[in-house]
Amino acid sequence: MRRGIDTTDMMVYGHEAWIVTDKSVYELGEEVCGIMRWGHNMRPDGFFRLDEIRAFATDEKGNRIAITPVKGPVDEQGDYYELRFTPTSTGIYTLMCIYDNNYVRNEKDEYFEGDRRTYPDILEAKNYPQIYETCITVGEKSGTIDFIHESRVSFIPDPWESDTDVLHLTLIFDKFPVKSASCIVVHYDGKEYFERFLNTDENGKIFFNVEKKGIYMAVTRKDLDEGIEGIYEGKGVASTFTYVKR
Repeated sequence: MRRGIDTTDMMVYGHEAWIVTDKSVYELGEEVCGIMRWGHNMRPDGFFRLDEIRAFATDEKGNRIAITPVKGPVDEQGDYYELRFTPTSTGIYTLMCIYDNNYVRNEKDEYFEGDRRTYPDILEAKNYPQIYETCITVGEKSGTIDFIHESRVSFIPDPWESDTDVLHLTLIFDKFPVKSASCIVVHYDGKEYFERFLNTDENGKIFFNVEKKGIYMAVTRKDLDEGIEGIYEGKGVASTFTYVKR
């Protein structure tokens, strides 16, 4: 039995992962190394399981490079996974991880990995996929990026600019913008965390200043009215998008 208090099993509800790159612009043939951490609102909190993680980089034409996460050395923030790939063409790349998982909750508000087949008498069973993404540019280019449909819910830069003072994001659910969605924007400058709460507008958009150096993350969580009888009653999706200002 995997208990929810063990963050290495990714069973702390309200936690999510995020991806950070060392820069936003790369040369063709230069290896990209993304770092994926796990925690709450960009505060690292251990490892998570990789059993059901799909990681890949997608270029503007939809070509995909599969990525195998590898454990990196511990640094001042703790544990992390490396996401390495080498771009094969110039343009904008979306670096994305998708995690699919079921969890259950008992009457003591404890979370466990599994579904009603394993825990038939549990209080709640839910499917909780998560999507983590960021973008990089190979060469010099800005522009819009297509929504990756299998992600279900994700932020799309609109447009993507590798060097900007204002980040514009559109929150998409199954190809359609999500209006009035609650989002949290976190900024970590290397010493302190700053959080603010935003709602998407009628067109599913948010924007915020990214003038100061550091890491910025937008995160949202969306409940979906979906279920599979005898397995889980509903679905919730968490999505993060990170932007690095060097």
